Amino acid sequence: MRVVRAERGTIIGGAQVQLQSVGRLGRWAYITFGPVVAGDAPQAGQALLAEIKTFLRNERALYLLAQLPYDAY
Repeated sequence: MRVVRAERGTIIGGAQVQLQSVGRLGRWAYITFGPVVAGDAPQAGQALLAEIKTFLRNERALYLLAQLPYDAY
């Protein structure tokens, strides 16, 4: 699944989220090399994380593992 955050018709960030069921334990999520945010505005990153949290809550994921991009600070 892809989570994308847009403002005024312009994409400001996104992440590709892989979901996996773990038997009776529920679901876990994995983001490879992301999330990615355009620009360096902190509010863009916070808005994208809020979008990801909402998505994970709706999918009932219990755990998130995110592998950040190599050039992340």
